[in-house]
Amino acid sequence: MGERQAKFRQGGIHALAEELDTTPQEAIAVAIHEGMLPRRWRTSQEKLCALLDLEGLKHVEAAQRLGVSRWTIATWRDQLGLQAKRRRRRPTIDVESASA
Repeated sequence: MGERQAKFRQGGIHALAEELDTTPQEAIAVAIHEGMLPRRWRTSQEKLCALLDLEGLKHVEAAQRLGVSRWTIATWRDQLGLQAKRRRRRPTIDVESASA
């Protein structure tokens, strides 16, 4: 495995961009060209780049803006090493200790 591919697997598209000393958008093109991402994603490259600007949004919100399914957004983010905004869980209350 090459050094670029190792960086990509460890830290996602941002790590690859840092390794290449370029933007994450340009790193997407390199990752597709070098086989780190599926070649069929070339047709969606513009949306993948736009997804980088939507990193703070939930999958559903990003999907609506890009006109794809939330499952597509989840897959793209997973493959690119991007994190979605996570829903915070409400703290659970232990009934036994609360009543004591």
